[in-house]
Amino acid sequence: MSVKCCLFIIFAFFFQTSSWASPPQGCASTAALVVSWNIPQFEKLSAESLKIVAETINDASIVGFQGLSSSNKGLQIMSELDIQLSDLGFLWDYSVSEGTRDGSELRYVFLWKTRWVKKVSTKLTSQLESIQLNDPFIGAFKVQGQSLALVNFNLIGRSEIFEERIKQFLELHQKLSKNQGALGIFGFWGRSFDAPEFAKFKENKLLPLIKEPGDLKKNATDKDYLASGFNNVFFQEANICATGVIDIVPSYGLGQVQKISSHLPLYVWVEL
Repeated sequence: MSVKCCLFIIFAFFFQTSSWASPPQGCASTAALVVSWNIPQFEKLSAESLKIVAETINDASIVGFQGLSSSNKGLQIMSELDIQLSDLGFLWDYSVSEGTRDGSELRYVFLWKTRWVKKVSTKLTSQLESIQLNDPFIGAFKVQGQSLALVNFNLIGRSEIFEERIKQFLELHQKLSKNQGALGIFGFWGRSFDAPEFAKFKENKLLPLIKEPGDLKKNATDKDYLASGFNNVFFQEANICATGVIDIVPSYGLGQVQKISSHLPLYVWVEL
């Protein structure tokens, strides 16, 4: 089945928690909001932290999480989040990947609003057997009848093999684009957006979307807490009309946000 959609790669995002229920100026009224959030110890979130997560992502159409563990607690926390989201007025569904091959017991998650989004398929792929990394979790969706494919992953590896992995991810992109149309890939790269290792991406017109700070400093203060992040979004096609980092610190306070993750959520508005 061919899935036509837009290609973009996401590592982590930012935006203010004002009103994102409607596409911002410059985006078509049919644009879809996709959010990615790297939460390394997802299963340890308290009920209060889970409520903040639900409120932050509630305006999105599709959400990708990195950092869920393979434990029963990890699966239970997703069920609790689903209830929190339903209490905010929308019905959601979600898909959790199997544990990855690298021994980290990492799982990925896709969530989507059932009112506007239909899941076509989700699967954990091991197409790139030569890459010793967390297997990408691929999701194909229909958003108000239009097709969108997403890849959720963490790229973890030593510097000396990073460029080779970038090359192999380009091969993965070509394979998936050929079979499923354009797609987006989001996760953790372990590099800033301007790292020289991304030259191959840029040669293939995969450009970074997130250039502002997206992490919390280790010695953060209420007035000085943002640091450069290693999560990001790369895209190729002109289907992206707005992107950024969701800075929820002003709304919830630095201490509360630090209990959730040192990575802030990222967002991308996609015109389908």
